[in-house]
Amino acid sequence: MRIQDTLIPGLIVAAAAGLSWLGWQQLQIQKRQADAITAQAPVLAKLNSTLDQAGKWFDENRRAAGTDREDIPPLDAALSLLHHGNPEIRNEAVQILGRLGGEVAEKELLELLTGADPNLRQYTLAALRQMGSKKTNGIILDWLKNGTPEQASAAANLLNNGGGLAKDMIAPLLEILKGLSSDDASRNLRNSLCNALQQAGDPRVCEVLADLIQDETEEYARRNMAVALLRNATRKELPLVSKVFEQVSGGNPDTDTGSVAQFLAYFGNSRNFRATAYVLPYLKSKNAFLQRSAIQAAIRLRDPAVAKPLAALAGDIKDSSSKSELENAVRTGNLPGLKLVDDKITLVPDEELARLLEERKKTME
Repeated sequence: MRIQDTLIPGLIVAAAAGLSWLGWQQLQIQKRQADAITAQAPVLAKLNSTLDQAGKWFDENRRAAGTDREDIPPLDAALSLLHHGNPEIRNEAVQILGRLGGEVAEKELLELLTGADPNLRQYTLAALRQMGSKKTNGIILDWLKNGTPEQASAAANLLNNGGGLAKDMIAPLLEILKGLSSDDASRNLRNSLCNALQQAGDPRVCEVLADLIQDETEEYARRNMAVALLRNATRKELPLVSKVFEQVSGGNPDTDTGSVAQFLAYFGNSRNFRATAYVLPYLKSKNAFLQRSAIQAAIRLRDPAVAKPLAALAGDIKDSSSKSELENAVRTGNLPGLKLVDDKITLVPDEELARLLEERKKTME
């Protein structure tokens, strides 16, 4: 931002208020200080509450030091609570340090990671991640690869609790995921990593999960893998996604599976006419959930090739929301090849439909 972008408006405001430029600058500084105090108010309230919990222990230490509570800086007060005998208060202190931030707090928290209390170590790692410590990602990867089952689980959960996923973590996480066994003991960790990888935005995730999903037998885990795969898939990954879909669905349009619904949503959002072939069988599915998913996908595809199947199906749709959604799409012209006549979904004249299908063919060449 250029100086004049703030200087000129500032001078105008200062003049209107009868202030000098320096006076206006001082007001701005005071406002920023007030905003900082407001932002810190919740953590200070939490600190005071924890100090109240510490009660007699903290008061005795305070008196021994000849200091009033009000005179103790928040950081020093929080650090003192790390030595309290109650583990709950120590955990609270760690969380407060994570919110206060700063080099001193980071140094103390990093030292706590080597302590004997596993519960406190987990709180500590979460606090380091909250304060944005650059060392957190390396520790998380180490816990996932070399830590106890509890540490690995805690590290995976942290990846799902905000903070984003750094690009340089994606490849190591995929290697860890590939190295996990497919037994029940590792399933929770696999699910957590798949959840975390949903936010990766990296096609490499698709390739790894395309292999892993074939060996997964538990439905919830397959759905997690499918969601992670599809959220990282762009239109370029349609061939890979289609291949995986065939393996997951087994070619049965009545398969009661949440993962199939995820694939149908992807096909619809792809707006790629080559995906239509995978959606059409599910328009006739006896599974109401999958049929609804297929109708939604067909609407999003806007492919003239779905016109005849949808026209034939329209009168038999029992789900009121699907019927309403289909009618609205036709009414607004978002389904080429279909029209409403006396509130009934019908095909456009044969010549017009033939023209639409010919144009479709050219786009796919």
